[in-house]
Amino acid sequence: MEGLNISVDISGALEKNAVIRAMPRALKYQLTRWGSSTLKHIKRGLSGVRLNTGTGHLKRNVGMFIGDGILALGTHVGNTAKVKYAGILEEGGKITPKSKKYLTIPLPGVKGLARNYPDAFIIKSKAGNLLIVQKDARGRLKPLFLLRKEVTIPAFHWLSESIEDRRRELDGMTSEQAIFDAAVRMRGGGGAELPGGGG
Repeated sequence: MEGLNISVDISGALEKNAVIRAMPRALKYQLTRWGSSTLKHIKRGLSGVRLNTGTGHLKRNVGMFIGDGILALGTHVGNTAKVKYAGILEEGGKITPKSKKYLTIPLPGVKGLARNYPDAFIIKSKAGNLLIVQKDARGRLKPLFLLRKEVTIPAFHWLSESIEDRRRELDGMTSEQAIFDAAVRMRGGGGAELPGGGG
């Protein structure tokens, strides 16, 4: 009686197993792609938020951090600095002075702080507003700052709206099938389906 030789090719199963093991790296790749694109979207949106500071401090300090299956976007993330007014610009709210009697609000074109203008003084305008002004070379009064006991900042939703705009794309890029496909591409393979028909 002749012997029976049985040969089973499991290379495909092994390859799928290797692809599955690569999925955490593929997820990180997908999150990085979406996060980088969304970060640009947020910064473009901040170009339209008019701030009296005019320094671009908020825009420069929006960053991204990628961890194990975690993506963080915002200020004080990664290597960026904390921006104390980021939250109030996102959610809106009332600002009152902490140690002084009045808030000093720079008028358009005015840079720096009120203390940077030692020759300035306070007047009351015809409309009843308190202003910090200084005299120019011709002796005319130049308004620098408006004094207020409190101000209400509208909510700009500079972070949440940008993220919500791109939520559907994130959901698509982080579906099981999208992550599996990214893992296949990382291994140099073609199209494939998740084992068990997941997607």
